[in-house]
Amino acid sequence: MASSGADIGQLTESQQLALQTYTSVTDQEPSAAIPLLQRSQWNVQIAIAKFFDGEAPDPVEEARASLAASPPHQQFQRETLLDGSSSFPRSSTSSNRDPAPRIVPQPENQTAYRPSLILSILFTPFNVLYRILSGSLGLLGYLFPFLPRLLSNLSSRNAGPSRRRNTTGRKPLSPRDTASRFAREFEEEYGSHSLQFFENGYAQVYDLAKKDLKFLLVVLVSPEHDDTSTFIRETLLSQEVVDYINNPQNNIILWAGSVQDSEAYQVSNALNCTKFPFAAMIVHTPQDSSTSMSTVARITGLLPPPAFVARLQAAITQASGPLDR
Repeated sequence: MASSGADIGQLTESQQLALQTYTSVTDQEPSAAIPLLQRSQWNVQIAIAKFFDGEAPDPVEEARASLAASPPHQQFQRETLLDGSSSFPRSSTSSNRDPAPRIVPQPENQTAYRPSLILSILFTPFNVLYRILSGSLGLLGYLFPFLPRLLSNLSSRNAGPSRRRNTTGRKPLSPRDTASRFAREFEEEYGSHSLQFFENGYAQVYDLAKKDLKFLLVVLVSPEHDDTSTFIRETLLSQEVVDYINNPQNNIILWAGSVQDSEAYQVSNALNCTKFPFAAMIVHTPQDSSTSMSTVARITGLLPPPAFVARLQAAITQASGPLDR
């Protein structure tokens, strides 16, 4: 591996590409960029994250520094683990990619079972009897208004703990209607904007990104989180971020949702979202398989617009190579 003072020509082709990508985003001098890339194992996303967020102590380097004080047999054993010379395979850059599953939500109370014609005929007498009893009970409830409340209290006491209900008050809708509702509420809350949300379900935008080899940017927000408003107003709706997302050359499809809705909540679980605000870049990764879609970048918490764009740019640059082959 080349040292910081070495000629750039001594770097491998992949290292030179990583250096070019890193410096184009950070504008850092190569003499300072090369050591940081070395400490990041030439992973551009990790290096950019260290540049903008600060660099934490490297546990691997600390372990290497402690080898000098170890006995020879223990030193050999630790070097074997650190250098990957054992029978276990070394981790590669593919460890930075996680499979992105296709989510098809099943909203509550949206599908009804339709019996066959034979079953409908067989159950017709029971259906008529049910209608008669329902009408009679409705008439009793009208004549004696206290009966429904009394029966409801008795049934709730005997039934014990009930099943958890939807406490958000949001009506379950189809994926398309849910996306349209989110876009409408987003504009009502934050004003008019030029972001182009994909107004359909996650499964549909997932299939489109896979078919057209585009980058799917998923943004998940929680209205109850304190940083949501700041993230949307100062980062997501900043002119720099909006211009980058809307630039046709970047091939980005934007899908967003609120975790108060069932579909977005299921997507957040599938993408291992543990912190809000949350954004993920998903793209087809042919180096894994001919049908795989992977999460190539995760962005959590508050970031200034330049850092947010840098993360997106680094992910697109690294993932574009296999797509162009």
